[in-house]
Amino acid sequence: MSQVHKILQIRNAIPAVVLYLVLVAAPVYGQTSVSAQSYNSRANQFLSKGDAGKALADYDIAITFDPHYAQAYYNRGNARKEMGDVEGALMDYNKAIELNPKFAEAYNNRGNIKKEAKDFDGAIADYSQAIEFNEKFAMAYNNRGTAFYRKGFFPQALENYNKAIKLDSQFALAYWNRGVLFFVESDRVAAKNDFERYVKLQKDCRISSEEIIRNLEFELNRKTGRSKN
Repeated sequence: MSQVHKILQIRNAIPAVVLYLVLVAAPVYGQTSVSAQSYNSRANQFLSKGDAGKALADYDIAITFDPHYAQAYYNRGNARKEMGDVEGALMDYNKAIELNPKFAEAYNNRGNIKKEAKDFDGAIADYSQAIEFNEKFAMAYNNRGTAFYRKGFFPQALENYNKAIKLDSQFALAYWNRGVLFFVESDRVAAKNDFERYVKLQKDCRISSEEIIRNLEFELNRKTGRSKN
């Protein structure tokens, strides 16, 4: 065989070799993603059943398969938060946001951590980011309302609770929070209406709106020193 024929054979074989490598290599790269998703899914099941420890172990494996898997970091943050590891949860939410700067749920949950730490301005900033990336995120509006409430900014709190309820008319927690706000502002009629809605939406709720208001009044009197007890 002449040298020319050998060169032509090699050149003609190149596309077939490249195609073979693509077909063989593709499942290898794809398998990493599938494996990460599989462990992440199983971890979600563990977490939904209350087994945060097993969930955490699977999220670790998912992240090992795919260190750029933002959802797994977010989910692991939820598991760590449930286990009381607030710092670990914060690190995971930060990483999820670093990998996906438009991750609305991660901003919301990071905002919750800041709110619990009484960093209300930081929490409001995170909730606002969550809303920017998901304008129909009812929970983020509710949470931002609570942060404003705790700062004493009642009009802003009311505006956010109203928006949360407008987006989700079945949002029991938002009715509760707005009811408390109305109660604090001495609007008992509006508070009672919201508590009634809350009671109807809650399953197996055995307390009436009147009892809720009486309990709140008792707590208010106790804190202000007016309780006879």
